[in-house]
Amino acid sequence: MKPFKPYSPLLAVTMIRDPGFLSWDAFDNSSLKAARDTQPYQVGDVIRWLDLDRHGQRVLRAGLVVYVRPEYLERVGDWCPVFLVRPQRKDGEFAAGYLRVWPGEVERGEVFASELDAVV
Repeated sequence: MKPFKPYSPLLAVTMIRDPGFLSWDAFDNSSLKAARDTQPYQVGDVIRWLDLDRHGQRVLRAGLVVYVRPEYLERVGDWCPVFLVRPQRKDGEFAAGYLRVWPGEVERGEVFASELDAVV
């Protein structure tokens, strides 16, 4: 995890909503602009994704989206949004560093969250 420079405007992003898991049904990956505009999350959202802890156990992480950058996937010929996310710390605040989170990790987090709900 790389830290932002102390003067980075991405550190000033504040949470606007905690949307949970949103639908990707309207996502259009035909062009860069469409991929950026039709993905369900926006800057200021708190997203959750599936990650592994240091012991290899699955864990649900949360973080604040500070930037959405579509990347072109040459193998499939589509645009895919990549989220730059400031992870949430144990004290509830958001770290100064960032992680890259892919939509697949968010979707796997949704499945994992439903498994956790089914157990409880």
